Amino acid sequence: MKKILAIVLCVILTGACLACLSACGKQDLSQSTYLGTWKATGAKFKGEDVDIKEALTSGDLIITLNGDGTAVIDDADGISNAEWKETGSGIKLKGGSYNTKLTWTGDSFDMSIIGFHLILTAQTGEENTEPEGAGLDENGERHFFINNSPYVITAEDGFDNAGVTELLCDATETYSFTKSYDDTTWKVYVLDEKFADGARYLSQAEEPALEGDGTLEIEEGKYIYILCSESAFTADAASGAALSINYASSLSGNYQDSVSQRATAKVFDNGETLDIIVRWSSSATETTMWDMVCNNEGDKLTYTNCKKSNVTYDENGESTEDVEYENGEGYFTLEDGKLLWNGASEENCAACVFEKTV
Repeated sequence: MKKILAIVLCVILTGACLACLSACGKQDLSQSTYLGTWKATGAKFKGEDVDIKEALTSGDLIITLNGDGTAVIDDADGISNAEWKETGSGIKLKGGSYNTKLTWTGDSFDMSIIGFHLILTAQTGEENTEPEGAGLDENGERHFFINNSPYVITAEDGFDNAGVTELLCDATETYSFTKSYDDTTWKVYVLDEKFADGARYLSQAEEPALEGDGTLEIEEGKYIYILCSESAFTADAASGAALSINYASSLSGNYQDSVSQRATAKVFDNGETLDIIVRWSSSATETTMWDMVCNNEGDKLTYTNCKKSNVTYDENGESTEDVEYENGEGYFTLEDGKLLWNGASEENCAACVFEKTV
């Protein structure tokens, strides 16, 4: 009997000791200087600075460290949970696809991954550069609304993951989508629910509601995902391409001259000015272009910097541009939703009446 009691007592004491050791070994991280959100903003390869997109070709890497020792990792594969603890040189992160050390350098973390050294810097929220018309609510949802100016997205933005911008529609309206460059492709997806998988799988799982210019009626509460062909999703360098979103009743969009039937115009509203490009096709191989930035004066769109160029195409489709002038002045007037180019310096252009197509 004494032997049994001794064994039981030994087991109890052993369990108590292990529990004590476990509790003593758990770090209290509530006052750690590492708490907060860290984002990979720079990279090095073999000691040389490189573009972060060379190291993270599929999207951002954002790590949030909590005081209870848990962490949230947001990367190209989506959001995953992890655990972390302090070490003598920084922290140890384990969870998701990560089991690695992050070395503290005094104001940032150094994280080694696939031959690169990523530099993770603190995100205070002050560096967030949301475009006008965007706003984050208490749940981290980025709402989309039109105020006094259009919502403009650039290929460099890609706020969420892999160059894809996620928005939550605040009002049921018909919206126009106008791209700035003809040689870029913008895909707009409208979903009933938040896309659960990594953003890079979006185009594989869903069909776009719109590609390029056009209009969409979008209901309140719908999720909008926008992808540019020159975003980080394709690992291509962004060229400055932009997409303007506005009410369908706005000036943004594509126009056809109802008089000549040979001229077209694209109006891109960037919030402060209107970029207008007019094309007049003389033949299959010859096109004249006018490119101008206009100030909206209410009933008149004025410009002082119009560039006129003649473009010719050879049998291989290669183009040659001959600039005729770069400081043209003039104006458009607005009449019943139409653009009248009655302030053009060329007589044939002054007769143009542009009517919106999309």
